Amino acid sequence: MDDFNNFIEKKIAPMLDSLVMYLPKILLAIALLVIGFWAIKKIMASIMRVVDKSKLSEEIKPLLNTFLTITFKVILIFAVLGILGIETSAFVASFAAISFAIGMAFQGALGHLASGLMIFLFRPYRKGHYIQVQDQEGYVQEIQLFNTVIKNLDNELILIPNGNIFGDVIVNSSVYDHIRLSFTVHIPYGEEFKKVKKIIAEALDKTELLLKDPKPFIGIKEFDTHTIILEIKVYSKIEDKENAYFKATEAVKNALGANGIKMAYSEGIELGEIGA
Repeated sequence: MDDFNNFIEKKIAPMLDSLVMYLPKILLAIALLVIGFWAIKKIMASIMRVVDKSKLSEEIKPLLNTFLTITFKVILIFAVLGILGIETSAFVASFAAISFAIGMAFQGALGHLASGLMIFLFRPYRKGHYIQVQDQEGYVQEIQLFNTVIKNLDNELILIPNGNIFGDVIVNSSVYDHIRLSFTVHIPYGEEFKKVKKIIAEALDKTELLLKDPKPFIGIKEFDTHTIILEIKVYSKIEDKENAYFKATEAVKNALGANGIKMAYSEGIELGEIGA
């Protein structure tokens, strides 16, 4: 019996005293956690209602929600640890050291991530847009945090790191409702420009996929030693870009051949007919 009493006095009693002393802090910490998580949920709901009304892209909204939620919860946890009397400076230092180590290890990936966030924010292009970047061009299939996925006209899927894109020139052909296509034609000096221009204009006017407005442009680009170089500019919708270009060049070739327009061969030394 004496042993039991000694056990109570030496082991249990100090534990009960400590529990009584720390119980208010523990209850306060639990209450703060419960109320804090509830408050964070309400605050985030209010913030996201404002974000939903903003012009931010749909891709960045879930990311912003996750980032803010985690940030608020980390702050709340550190506040609870402080109430319990736990020194948080060591946790903060460790967290900073770990974050720095991770940042150095994934420096390239974080650069692509930051560029992805900038693309989400400034929106130089969107899903479905036709873009040219990094010597690649095609339709944007998906904008990810680290990469942009495009599909080119050869039906190939291409992944381009966002860091490479954001630091490069981006050509977005989908901002406006049409695109201009250009090509050149060489004719000898003996041909009459007005006649050739009329033939080309009539051929382009009948060509499918080319827009009537803006009208095609036909002009003299330059004079070389043997020929006159004509530049032809036509317009089409972006989705018809490739087919419209080939139809235009085919129509011009056929029209010149059908009307007997001479063409310079062997660097202008010989003249010959254009085949039909």
